[in-house]
Amino acid sequence: MKTTMWKVTRRLIKKSLGRFLSIMLLTMLGSMTLIGLKSAGSDINRSANEYFDKFDTVDLAVIASQGFGAADEKEIREAHGVSEVEFGNFTDTTIAKSSSSIRIYSAPRRISKFEVVKGRLPKRQDEIALTDRYRGKYKVGSNIEFAEKRGVPEQLKRHTYRVTGFINSTEIIADNTLGPSNAGTGALSGYAVVAKSAFKQNVPVIARIRFKDLKDVDRFGDSYTHKLKKHSKELEKLLSDNAADRKIELEKNLRAQYEKRMAGSNTSGFYTGQAKIGENHIDGKENYPSKISVPEPEYHVHTYRTIPGSDGVKMLRNMSFGVGKVGNVFPIVLYLVAALVTVANMTRFVYEERTNAGVMKALGYTERDVTKQFVTFGLCSGGIGSFLGVLLGTYGIPYVLCSSLMANMTMPIPELKFNWTIVGIAVFLSLSCTVLPVLAIVHREFKANAAQLLLPKPPSSSSRILLERVKFIWKRMSFIQKVTARNIFRYKQRMLMTIFGVIGSVALLCAGLGISSSVNDIEGRQFGDLIKYDVVVTKSDEITNDEQIKLDKVLKSSSVAKYEDVYIKQVSQQIKGVDDEQDITIMATSKKSFAPLIDIKTKALHNSITLPKNGVVITEKLAKLLGVSKGDTFNLNDGGKTYTVRVSEIAEMYAGHYMFVSDDYYSHVWGETPAANSYLVKVKEKSDIANVASKFMNLEGVKGVAHNLNIIEQVRGVSKSLLTVMFVLTIMSTLLAIVILYNLTNINMVERVREISTVKVLGFLNKEATMYIYRETVVLSIIGIVLGLISGKILHDFIIAYVAPSHVMFTPNIELWGYIVPSIAVIGILCVLCVYANRMIRKLNMLDALKSAD
Repeated sequence: MKTTMWKVTRRLIKKSLGRFLSIMLLTMLGSMTLIGLKSAGSDINRSANEYFDKFDTVDLAVIASQGFGAADEKEIREAHGVSEVEFGNFTDTTIAKSSSSIRIYSAPRRISKFEVVKGRLPKRQDEIALTDRYRGKYKVGSNIEFAEKRGVPEQLKRHTYRVTGFINSTEIIADNTLGPSNAGTGALSGYAVVAKSAFKQNVPVIARIRFKDLKDVDRFGDSYTHKLKKHSKELEKLLSDNAADRKIELEKNLRAQYEKRMAGSNTSGFYTGQAKIGENHIDGKENYPSKISVPEPEYHVHTYRTIPGSDGVKMLRNMSFGVGKVGNVFPIVLYLVAALVTVANMTRFVYEERTNAGVMKALGYTERDVTKQFVTFGLCSGGIGSFLGVLLGTYGIPYVLCSSLMANMTMPIPELKFNWTIVGIAVFLSLSCTVLPVLAIVHREFKANAAQLLLPKPPSSSSRILLERVKFIWKRMSFIQKVTARNIFRYKQRMLMTIFGVIGSVALLCAGLGISSSVNDIEGRQFGDLIKYDVVVTKSDEITNDEQIKLDKVLKSSSVAKYEDVYIKQVSQQIKGVDDEQDITIMATSKKSFAPLIDIKTKALHNSITLPKNGVVITEKLAKLLGVSKGDTFNLNDGGKTYTVRVSEIAEMYAGHYMFVSDDYYSHVWGETPAANSYLVKVKEKSDIANVASKFMNLEGVKGVAHNLNIIEQVRGVSKSLLTVMFVLTIMSTLLAIVILYNLTNINMVERVREISTVKVLGFLNKEATMYIYRETVVLSIIGIVLGLISGKILHDFIIAYVAPSHVMFTPNIELWGYIVPSIAVIGILCVLCVYANRMIRKLNMLDALKSAD
């Protein structure tokens, strides 16, 4: 008997191979998408954790503007929870005869060790290991020469080094955006490592710290973030009162050095750039000073995600979070639609096999035996689909996503592994869709006796539809239109299944394409319509008249189109609910606006904003993070002090956080008049930005240069990650639409084969018979398309708000093609399936279909 049952089951699968394959594809798509998106994010996280742990990457770093004193070092070593501390040096310089800036580190021993790709690390003062991205330019054993900026103290004992190897950093992991630099063009081009003895000063400027309770903790998890934030606050508080003592120590040491050199009539070159030499200081050369003072020392605490050069770490975290968050939304919608169609398909399948079940029960088989056939069918189709989905979701989609997302990372591509939790969930959901409905339906339908099952199930009784009661419309409708209207409401289950199936497919397609357009639009909107400048030039605090003249000369050169002087200050704000401190750029001017180099506009109407007299203008993403609107106030931390600021307007901006303020309101809140310290510069030719930035950076009166290329690269990194995900999801959504509409067409044809045969006998042509039943699918699909586009917009708005990083906001608009393509895709699929339905009708044997089942 068992052998017979297995034969019957195999014939059942062979007989319904189309249904078997379609259910298999639906479960494969659902499990593949869920596993793929969730696994890709976790694979990136796991791989990053393993990489950071392997090289003991820093947890927190403290950078001291004037270096650390002995008291500073002792206090940091004894801070609560510290497991180990390593002090070191770094400096930014340029490769000789070029504008390429290089950050040179002293070789660490224990924390944030460098990955050696080729060769070895330097051991002597004249040796250096370069970033691996320079392997094509230099060879092991070749020499490289650097040129430090004039007018600032030299940090290195020598400028020519022999290359010993090539390395990767665990702090700078992006290969295309290494962050800003105070040398070269203002954007870091590479990095290198030398022996600690290669630095002139033995006073360290950076302290790298690791904590006991953060060892082996997931760096991307909430626990790590919470503990890291706690340690950061404790360290900031610990160092908050160190500046005064360090200033006295530095001035005392500087005076002693000067007097020692005076005792020898040799004081040339004594001015270090750190000292403010009193009244007799002229152009960096001085007679005996009446007073020696140094700028107030500053201690900046950074996490591994905010340390200079860590743009890649932030991008990596944003990518993994973005993929994971999309994986929380898209598969749910896809699974719901796939489950709906699978359940309907299996329901129809049970109804079709009603007579065969009656025969088997008449032959002595039990209801349990009959049920096994359908359960086996569901298990096989769902099981094979789940198996393929698990393989593709574990190794296929993550490979495509990780390879694309991490193409510009120095980290290795993650090793792909099974995520057993997600796999278990996906398999459970897939088999639940194919097995549980069968059990419920079979139990309800097959509990009747064999005689009842051998008779076909009576058709559902027809009733008047609501439209029939509207006489003036109903009587003007043609016969075909009346039939279509009645059949739509007669088969309510199929109606709902068609509408919801199309809604789901179109919504996923619309949302996926809409996110692509939103992401693509950021760069043009931000750096074309709103921000018109290319470079920000910051003046030195003690700029001389001669240095200002040289600076003005470059500003008025032919390569500069426009420039405006403004006051710019950068502050960091810890915002509740946001993991990392957010950098806020404050811009102040005495004019009514920052036009023409910044066009501050309202988000809703895109109207230009004039700077308010009694408040500030903040950008929209910052307002959302702070939870404020027009007229509200919030507290801003600046230099250890807290200022209460009133929000007068909220401006449109898509990358970074900005606060625009008038000089008068700034003076009112801060109690000091903001003197212009920077220039917004628009370059005539975009291709000349790096060259112009280099000219400014080479001036002694310039403290730093920043250009939009760094921000653009960050935005592109975020955009690329989401575009890659959306590309995969668009393909999944298209496949889903094909499978769903095929299933619906197939069910419709099978259910109504007698009806089709009847109208053909009455004289309907093949095309007329096709449209007799297919017209309903078209009408329902059009309704589904319209509702799907609306649902897609809602889903799109939810996703762009859900997955955007803390410093980026996506444009909310979906371009027209985001609505057109899903509509055309579904219509195209319907047209192909209409041809398929027509062929089925041509091959239909009307006599067999109309035979009585009695």
